[in-house]
Amino acid sequence: MSGEWISAVRDHFSDRAEIVGLIDIRLESAQKRAADFGFTDAWTGTSLAEALEALKPGVLFNCTIPETHFPTCLAALRAGCHVLVEKPLASNLGEARQLLEAASSAGKTLAVIQNRRYM
Repeated sequence: MSGEWISAVRDHFSDRAEIVGLIDIRLESAQKRAADFGFTDAWTGTSLAEALEALKPGVLFNCTIPETHFPTCLAALRAGCHVLVEKPLASNLGEARQLLEAASSAGKTLAVIQNRRYM
């Protein structure tokens, strides 16, 4: 799915958004995705904490597996990022409420996308 998100940013938002980093649990996957899109200067790595510290991004696109949506979103919000995440937002209502509180406290947008709804 990351390829779809990257393509959407490139095709529709390149005048206001720049991909500055790619994270994957497998470094080779992050590096390959960067190469596939010609991001020669993009940071690649396996640690979200390192990426958030090094890059200080304004927005995080969370296209991880559903089980990691909550901790990934929470870390990004706490680091001061707006977050766009695929559904589901979280595994349960308590986690969803925690994310909404974190977004509100940080003054950041937390958005959930359902990009395949009409396909």
